[in-house]
Amino acid sequence: MNFIRTNHAVQCVRTRQVDGREVSEVVVSFDEQLNTIAPHVSALLSTEEVNQLGAWLEERARLQHELKDKPLGITVLEALPGLLQEATDAVRLLDTLDSSLHNQIEDSLRLFRSTLDDALHTNHTNEQNEFDSMQDEEVLKEQLTSIKSKV
Repeated sequence: MNFIRTNHAVQCVRTRQVDGREVSEVVVSFDEQLNTIAPHVSALLSTEEVNQLGAWLEERARLQHELKDKPLGITVLEALPGLLQEATDAVRLLDTLDSSLHNQIEDSLRLFRSTLDDALHTNHTNEQNEFDSMQDEEVLKEQLTSIKSKV
């Protein structure tokens, strides 16, 4: 089961095989502000799915707590690989790219690459936490929400 934040709700999405292809269906959704499993949600999920949702909610709460105390710059840097992957996917879908935007991105990447290389020569360590129950996209959404609230 996957849990996906969308439009101020969390969707519980069940995936199964039908005729050799994967089919996903939204079983139930609930307000994203909830930190516990509501009765109407648990009534529609299997015991295993309820346990998965419980683990997902705990990891989300832990991530939100970590992001709350983390400096904005660090959160932006940790979200950057996911954002770059999303941007890469978006460019692949384009037929053409505006030359002005292309140049802005190239300039920004050049400056970032130079600054990133300079930072590599320092002794800062990166502590990467793993969130097993949360999909990478959901971690990125939490990071972006944290960034938005701090800006």
